[in-house]
Amino acid sequence: MTPRNEIIGALGTANGKAWIHVIRHGESSHTPNAYYMISGGGSIDSLDKYPWPDESTTKGWKAVGAGQFIPHTWYGLQRQYPDDCKDFSPYAQDFGILALTAGRGALQDVLNGDIVTAIRKCREEWTSLPGAAENKKYTVEMALHVFKEWGGGM
Repeated sequence: MTPRNEIIGALGTANGKAWIHVIRHGESSHTPNAYYMISGGGSIDSLDKYPWPDESTTKGWKAVGAGQFIPHTWYGLQRQYPDDCKDFSPYAQDFGILALTAGRGALQDVLNGDIVTAIRKCREEWTSLPGAAENKKYTVEMALHVFKEWGGGM
């Protein structure tokens, strides 16, 4: 488990913020509404807490939020980082994206601007990333453009 202070530190960097938008580009959107989005359409009404019980998505629950978190993943983050993932606020969701990135061994790659390596390491976490299972049209070139557009540096 990556220490929370490393994740909080990454949240304050241009590359950490830009990486969050790389994820959001494939998973939700770049608007503030991304934090409320439900996979397949619709939105949740509140960010006070994660909206679904800690159950499998086979029970009908869908991914939700800017990073499209499934129940098992979100509740795992809450167990690991209870102070930062206690609600489903934009801060908590952004923290969660970077915590999952760290869990895939890619946080330092993001901070170093090595987005191609970070994408390769995170494809199983976010299947919309370039080269991942559910990706239809999001290319590495597009991801690099998003990263730079949102202030990231190589």
